[in-house]
Amino acid sequence: MSDHSKLKVFFYVQHLLGVGHVHRAYEIAKELVAQNFEVYFVNGGKQVPTVDYSKFNLIQLPPVWAQDEQFEKLFTTGQVPINHEWRTERINLLQSEFKEINPDILLIETYPFGRRFFRFELMPLLDLAFDITPRPLIVSSIRDILVKSKNPHRASEIVDILRNYFDAVLVHGDPKLISFSKTFSKYDEIKDKINYIGYISKSVDHHTNGSNPNPDSDQDILVSVGGGAVGLNLIKNAILSKKHSEKAKKLKWRILVGVDISEHDFLDLQAYKTNTMIIERARPDFLSLLNNTKLSISQAGYNTMTDILKSGCNRIVIPFSKAGENEQELRANILDELGYLKKINEKDLTPEYLGGIIDHIIDAEQNHHHDYEFDGAKKVPKQLIELYKKC
Repeated sequence: MSDHSKLKVFFYVQHLLGVGHVHRAYEIAKELVAQNFEVYFVNGGKQVPTVDYSKFNLIQLPPVWAQDEQFEKLFTTGQVPINHEWRTERINLLQSEFKEINPDILLIETYPFGRRFFRFELMPLLDLAFDITPRPLIVSSIRDILVKSKNPHRASEIVDILRNYFDAVLVHGDPKLISFSKTFSKYDEIKDKINYIGYISKSVDHHTNGSNPNPDSDQDILVSVGGGAVGLNLIKNAILSKKHSEKAKKLKWRILVGVDISEHDFLDLQAYKTNTMIIERARPDFLSLLNNTKLSISQAGYNTMTDILKSGCNRIVIPFSKAGENEQELRANILDELGYLKKINEKDLTPEYLGGIIDHIIDAEQNHHHDYEFDGAKKVPKQLIELYKKC
């Protein structure tokens, strides 16, 4: 490996539907830049409006995204289905950029634990990395919970790729809350490569220090759905639940509509606006809003859960569980059992039922005390340096 004082990181990030993966990677990239790393952020999906890509060197691949939560139809620019030419262009661009940059560290988000569809470009990239002398440190970046695979042989395939190509795995979680072994059956075969970093949470703007000076930042109930790709039904039920909640009828509500919810649907939601029902697009000061609310109603994605656990508000979550997705369901079950929140099954969600749960939870004594690690992004630079020195 090189002895550069400023390490170059080639950071591959691919999202298909939601924005959680990108925001988690963004927090990591920001910390790397702050610690004098030279970051090349390889973005394989559409650019997310709430991410400031100017903070690092952006390499934009021909983008791809999923039509819906089934992930069966993938499209690129102009809503064109992906094809052989698109794959070839992606491979060539990845290879040429990697050769030109000659990075010290290759950091790959999710793969090989997920994003298996993209092995057409990632396996050649890994082979290329091994052909370079000195070769870069190769690291996988993965969240705390894996989506259960339908293929019983998938875990063995992951182990083979990790043992043959990867030096380490950064798990963005805390084993005191959820062990990675809970959702990866062959954990013992790769545990020597596992490095728990802690949860990746959003950093609060330095000038707010956790409380937003904007007078329009207070609310009693805050409804959010992250990027919102699969959150429209939750928002509609939450809005309609207000009239079914005795305690919440006169309270101030704020509905945050994610960037992936269409402008047409956003305009339709505006019909429900009142003096006590604010409906607006998702805001960058989400953490500050949480710190100024009594009750949060949300899905149970990784980013949202880390944010609400850091806040002092009460929590209701409705985990997304369709299309075979079990990640949010498992996370919500664990946190519900520990008393950190109240989980509602998606199949049970109605305005009437949610209204009743709001009355029960809004003034309840939920568990707000924990010692889980939430500064994972800040630990990544030091961990990568240590791994780089050993490699």
